[in-house]
Amino acid sequence: MSFSLGEVEAMARKAARGAGYPWALADEAGYALRWCEARGFGGVSGLAALLKAVDGRDPADFTPRSLTEWQAPGALCPLRAGTALADGAPGRAGHPLSLGPVLAPVLILPYLADLARLRGGCVAAHLGAARALVAPDGLEISGEWEAGALTLETTGARPAAQVLNTRSDPPGDAWARLEYYAARTYAPATEVSRLKGAGADETPRSE
Repeated sequence: MSFSLGEVEAMARKAARGAGYPWALADEAGYALRWCEARGFGGVSGLAALLKAVDGRDPADFTPRSLTEWQAPGALCPLRAGTALADGAPGRAGHPLSLGPVLAPVLILPYLADLARLRGGCVAAHLGAARALVAPDGLEISGEWEAGALTLETTGARPAAQVLNTRSDPPGDAWARLEYYAARTYAPATEVSRLKGAGADETPRSE
């Protein structure tokens, strides 16, 4: 099925909240997923895998230890690490920064674009043999972006500007997993809500 980017963003927010993220980070999940889908690099599968990994776990297991030690007891959450990166802009331009391992690393790409904007350049991200060039207005990516350690550095190379997509066509199984987590945010039916439902009004009609 095809969804608008607004629908994708809304689903991501609800799914992240259903998996235990606070609303502030659930908003970040919506932002990150919309950014990825607009650029044709599907993040729905990445978010589905991330939520499965963190569901029911202590958030501290996935949070950077500090702004100088970009590791976590488990593996880094790309949303937590990404927002910290974009806010702190650690390190010096031209000096590599090591992170990880990072879960669903595709979801950190939007924050690398923010970091590139802050530094006025482009960020190169290396994930094993995979590589991405991320700029505020462009993205070039190659290789398999599975969970793993990242190395980041500022570079003078710039990807070509992109024409953004307006819709997303995610894998059905990944979308179903987001729906599963999103359903946790729905209030359970009560007797009052059931009686207010369509066709449930038992008040006698006056003739």
